[in-house]
Amino acid sequence: RGRSVCSACHAPLYAASPTGLRCSRCGLVPDAGASSCPACGEVVAPFVGDIASRSLGIEAPDGSLDVVLPRGHSIPSPQPAYRRFSTVGAGQRHLEITIYEGDRPVARENARCGRLRLALPEGLPPESAVRCAFSLDRDGMLAVRATLGDGSGTEVDAYLERE
Repeated sequence: RGRSVCSACHAPLYAASPTGLRCSRCGLVPDAGASSCPACGEVVAPFVGDIASRSLGIEAPDGSLDVVLPRGHSIPSPQPAYRRFSTVGAGQRHLEITIYEGDRPVARENARCGRLRLALPEGLPPESAVRCAFSLDRDGMLAVRATLGDGSGTEVDAYLERE
């Protein structure tokens, strides 16, 4: 009732009523201008921002595009998307990840938009985990935060070299 689907991302949409937006959780129509439902606390404010027109991803081991931030993702990102990477050998000092933009299933058939270079600390053993958080800032620029996956929370310097 009053529900439709977004033609771009297929997310459910809820119709506005003369007095406000219908709550997607409980169906109550709060007062006009309310940002949350008084009954259940669900956010009912309309999204005011922009959305990504193409997906951002990285090349998976099989050559396919591993979509990190899908087309239709809100700008700025409400939550980062995480990916885990591992070092190959002992003493590895850098990790490089190529970033692609597009929606084709094969990574190299998309636009190569940059290379992410992570500076790793000395003395890491082989197969050390590095956790990367990908998000879009309010200007639609990719922001990456990398930490060691050893539980220490040690941040790793991440540089995005644009193509």
